[in-house]
Amino acid sequence: MLEAVLIVFMLIHSAIFVFWSYLVLSRRNSNGDHSRTMPKVSILIPAYNEEKRIGEAVKSVLDSNYPNLEVIVVDDGSEDRTAEIAEGLGVRVIRTAHVGKAKALNKALKYASGEVIVVLDADTVVERDGLKKLIAPFSDRKVMLVVGTLMPKKRGILSYFQRIEYAVMSELLLSHTQRRMPLPTVFGAFIAIRRELLEEIGGFPEDIPGEDAYLLVYALEKGYNVKSVDINAETEVPTTLRGLIEQRLRWSKTGILILQHFPNALFRYPTALYIYWPLYGLIGYPALLNQFLKYISWHIQQGTLQLYLSTWFTYLGPIYSLYMLPVWGINILTVAGIAAGLSSLVLLFVSIKRRGDWKDLVTLFFFPVYGTFFLSTILFLTIPYTILTWEKRTFIK
Repeated sequence: MLEAVLIVFMLIHSAIFVFWSYLVLSRRNSNGDHSRTMPKVSILIPAYNEEKRIGEAVKSVLDSNYPNLEVIVVDDGSEDRTAEIAEGLGVRVIRTAHVGKAKALNKALKYASGEVIVVLDADTVVERDGLKKLIAPFSDRKVMLVVGTLMPKKRGILSYFQRIEYAVMSELLLSHTQRRMPLPTVFGAFIAIRRELLEEIGGFPEDIPGEDAYLLVYALEKGYNVKSVDINAETEVPTTLRGLIEQRLRWSKTGILILQHFPNALFRYPTALYIYWPLYGLIGYPALLNQFLKYISWHIQQGTLQLYLSTWFTYLGPIYSLYMLPVWGINILTVAGIAAGLSSLVLLFVSIKRRGDWKDLVTLFFFPVYGTFFLSTILFLTIPYTILTWEKRTFIK
């Protein structure tokens, strides 16, 4: 039974990654004209205990070459010097009790006067042209939301694995946008929303985690245009296993809760949901784990355990499997597995080559230990985690 599940899983896996590799390889490198439209922009920066980072984030937008903007920092009940540092930089600061990101943004929205609302996380830094690039698509009145691409700051080994993820998702966002194929994936640390969309919804949704993802799916389901733009921006990501696990469980739970509001999204955007799809973990992970454990005792007896582990935990796997194919024989599982491994390697390599540096390419070789097992384990836990925490609909961070 598990063997049959694994075959189906690998066939779907390989088909999606071959398709994505084609999209990324064929993407044109262009953001268009960044000076066509200059509406007033209100930049909202929610911040909770961000005294070490808030200054850099605020300076990055104040130093931008966008001429028509206002910056509002929402001090979300900080217990440090966050508000004081922001005020020292000459921007408007609004103080509130610690209520969480969505409620803090709604508080700031009352004071914002811009036609376009930009949300910038307090730990995110953007390039000088970043705002112009982010706002340019709004020259099309049908565009309601624009997503900027991001890369994690380098803060240890976990951040390097996440840099690979972010590079791939950035490339997929840009590739899908270019081909007018909606992709409901969002980097909430740097997004722009037309004000009328927020007015239509009634502000940032406060009843579920992931207000950014909700806005994106809402816009797509309403038939509005959503764009993504290539921007040089960096953000902080979890640097501990606990922090990363909490973040990914929160992301996956958000996806399930959003599907409650927009059930058709599951069928409209199947490739996008694949990455954070709980069924990926619930069905595919046990089959994958069973396959991994199946031959361990034999390899221990043969003295080839190190080779066996390296083929699972590094990208040596698909290359070694291709080499051994004449010995193993051609069957559905080996062909699907090799196709999935090689196509995902191409996708990840091209994405990192465009967005990262040589250290990211070194990390890429060991990415399967992170992507195949660590992330799959988290996805396997998503549904039970969501059930156990169902009543907790918001996350105050």
